[in-house]
Amino acid sequence: KSLSVKIVVQLNNATLEIERSINGNKETLLLNKNTTTQKQLSRLIGDHSAFIYSFFSDVFPEQEKKTAREFLISLLPNKNEVDVTIAHLEAKIKSLLAQEKKLKQNITYYYGQLNLLENEFTAFSDSMYNKSYDMSKVEAEISNYEHHLKTLLKSKEKLNIVRTSFEKQIQEIDVRYEHMQKYNELKVTEPCPFCKQPLAREYLSLLNENNLSKKMLLARKDQLEQKERELTGQLAELELEIERLQVEIQKRKGLIDQHKMIENQQTLQKKLQQKKSEIVESIQKRELLIKNIKSEIKLAKHQLAHVFESIQDTINEKLTNTKIVLFKQLKNGELRPDFQILYNDKPYRILSYSEKMRCMIEISSIFRHFTNVTYPIFIDNLESITHLNPPATQIFTASVKKMAPLQLYSK
Repeated sequence: KSLSVKIVVQLNNATLEIERSINGNKETLLLNKNTTTQKQLSRLIGDHSAFIYSFFSDVFPEQEKKTAREFLISLLPNKNEVDVTIAHLEAKIKSLLAQEKKLKQNITYYYGQLNLLENEFTAFSDSMYNKSYDMSKVEAEISNYEHHLKTLLKSKEKLNIVRTSFEKQIQEIDVRYEHMQKYNELKVTEPCPFCKQPLAREYLSLLNENNLSKKMLLARKDQLEQKERELTGQLAELELEIERLQVEIQKRKGLIDQHKMIENQQTLQKKLQQKKSEIVESIQKRELLIKNIKSEIKLAKHQLAHVFESIQDTINEKLTNTKIVLFKQLKNGELRPDFQILYNDKPYRILSYSEKMRCMIEISSIFRHFTNVTYPIFIDNLESITHLNPPATQIFTASVKKMAPLQLYSK
């Protein structure tokens, strides 16, 4: 089987005869009787989308929104400039949003640090000793106590020396008394244990003197023991007073240590307060930056919306009853890409067949205007269309007439 289609088009004041034929599995493409390729032909006559959308009126409205919207924008004479402007504004908005996100993350981190500092402040407030003392007075008391303690320790040392002397004298008396006691072991009537001779009368006199010395020693020992007991009592009182003074000194040194700790805490608290102020200042700076960034984003979005509106106005200014919506406005005022066709303010999908054809004839005029190419139009079911104003281009129509044979004619 073979099939051949030939068309003649006018392009840039030149006549082009294009013939495409299929013979079995072989396809042939001729341009002005010469073999060519689809790629070469596309470079010569341009993208075929405008031809398809113009010739087959029902194709363009059924395209995906993005495809249809981008095709219309591609027809604009300043498309490259528009693309650069849109790309620049979108990149700027993206960059500003990234900066805003990073700043918000920083603020979250700083608020965490601020909470930690607040906890430390609370801990310091709970642990600080609120009662205040005159540290100069406390130090003077310590000096007095230490001086008195030093005097008592010297007195204790002297009393211990005296007591030791008494103890030594008592020990010596005990030794002498023990030695004298041996003289009482022999009686006058008994012989000497060594020489076996009776004891002389002189021994009796000596024995009496010995007994008298023993009494004197015992009396002296009693005196020394009495004095030792008195010294022991005095030492006990000294020990209590020394212990009391040491406790008082330790208490006051504890107050000084506590005062130093409070001073250190207050110093650290001042540093924490300074750090807190720095963090608050950092947060405020970043919040101000975010505010400025939001203003820049708002301005960039406004500029982008202005570009979108300009594109849409440029396309719609050549239309009469038809309106093409390329962007829709959100509640926050931003514009988002969209694609809708309205004819007399009615959506394309609910139009009658006659209205759809009149709508697409208007839209095809845009293709011819921006491409400067007169694309033909095919209108099927012509008998169903009313009030048609023929466009200034080649029109192919098909209509049905009852009881009439198939005919092909041209005007």
